[in-house]
Amino acid sequence: MKKIVSRLRNVYSFISLSHGYRNLLFLFLFPVFFVLHGYNENFGIIPFSVILSLLIKYFIITLAIIIANLVLFGVVEKTFLYSFYLLLLFFLFGRLYDTLHDLFTGSLIYSYKVLLPSLAIVSVLFWWWLHKRKKTFAKATRFVSLLLIVFCVLEVVMFAYYLATGKQEENDLSGDFKIENNKPAPCSNDHLPDIYFIVFDGYTSSKLLKEEFQFDNSGLDSLLIKNNFFISSSSKSNYNFTAFSLASTFGLDHLKKGSDTGIIQPANVLQAVNTLKENEMIRFLKTKGYRFKNYGRFEIDEMPLKDDSFFDYFYYDLIDKQTLYARVKRDLGWHLAAKNMFTGKFRAPGSFKKRREEYLQRNESNYQQLLKELSSDNDSPKFVYAHLMLPHEPFYLKADGSLTDDYGVIFDTLDKRKGYIEQVLYSNKLLEKLIDASASDGKRERVIIIEGDHGYRFYDQANLLKEFPNLNVYYFSDHDYNMLYDGISPVNSFRVILNKYFCYELGMVKDTSFYLKKPGQY
Repeated sequence: MKKIVSRLRNVYSFISLSHGYRNLLFLFLFPVFFVLHGYNENFGIIPFSVILSLLIKYFIITLAIIIANLVLFGVVEKTFLYSFYLLLLFFLFGRLYDTLHDLFTGSLIYSYKVLLPSLAIVSVLFWWWLHKRKKTFAKATRFVSLLLIVFCVLEVVMFAYYLATGKQEENDLSGDFKIENNKPAPCSNDHLPDIYFIVFDGYTSSKLLKEEFQFDNSGLDSLLIKNNFFISSSSKSNYNFTAFSLASTFGLDHLKKGSDTGIIQPANVLQAVNTLKENEMIRFLKTKGYRFKNYGRFEIDEMPLKDDSFFDYFYYDLIDKQTLYARVKRDLGWHLAAKNMFTGKFRAPGSFKKRREEYLQRNESNYQQLLKELSSDNDSPKFVYAHLMLPHEPFYLKADGSLTDDYGVIFDTLDKRKGYIEQVLYSNKLLEKLIDASASDGKRERVIIIEGDHGYRFYDQANLLKEFPNLNVYYFSDHDYNMLYDGISPVNSFRVILNKYFCYELGMVKDTSFYLKKPGQY
């Protein structure tokens, strides 16, 4: 009992920063170093709010580890060393796992079944060794403290260097095209159109649906033609990743050279997201007095989102994904949550159901808001961006809108091709109402673009180019489509709008597709 009271007093002495316990504060440099290093690796991408949130979380974890070890050891130096060891495991587990994976690909050495028990045994042995030793470890403590200081200073120097050299400018993937560098021809454009940009994520072309899936989509095509839409039946998306595709479309150009091919990391995705946020088309429309409505999945300047942006969690993952907790949660958490620990039977986790409900509700909300916008008129022109995650995976829905099997979605056992067609059929029901609402008359001229930002994406290596054919249709309320052509791709959509309605004479860029790979893909 006296020992417990004594060690609790040690905890109090640390919290009150009594002399002799202040050395433990150097351990808080570990999370500072970890966050600074992660930020420098992704310089200029991660918002300050994310950095602050992660620092607070890591400080709390560090504090909890120090206090627990003060109770266990009762000696400052041993507490310091074992806490440092645990922080080392926590913060650098991802690096360790990835290194072992690269060195021993295909081996059990880096599997969680081997790695986690091995680390647990090492941790127990190290604790036992420290506990039995009579040394104070003062020199080791000073060395580790100095090491943490040096590492933090190096990261601060690197931060200052990147800031001075403008490294953050590398995150802008937009091409060289600037609307302001082009002058419109003299013409009257007093009646600017309402513009609707509508994305059905992952919707491929009718041609490919017929050739690849033996699915006849002529019913939708006939409805589009009946309502005076123009169909770019041979259209192909310019990129096979959403953020890159939309950044290119809103930027009216292919993205910066170097981002057009190769393996795409999460940081590259966020570069595309940030490029989309500050894009040419929205900047231009702002100068023309447009109002903006965002029922999409991405934050765009002048178009704030009510809900989180689709890739917001990527900002946290750029740093947090290296930690032990994040890796285990990502790789094992879903398995543990989907299995009843007492019966061993499958159960759909509450977190899965909640995530699915929010996902589907957001689709429905975006769709209903879009329909309202199509039926409303205003004195000033508006630009409406709407984005539905359909028929894109996960394949939650059947053709009638009912839910698919929980087990199949969680464990990825669903027939993806069948699941995709089911959601194409469901999407077509939404499109039927949308097409009717689009073709109705209003006070203003109306421009409507409905596109798939890319197509179906589950192909083998020999068929990867089939990811590009996409739905791409246009509605102009005057039904004059002379400036359009079959095969026009999304990168040229807004160039046509500028030429037709704002008197520009912009040339079309090449309708090219750039294939981007995920890490580890082929």
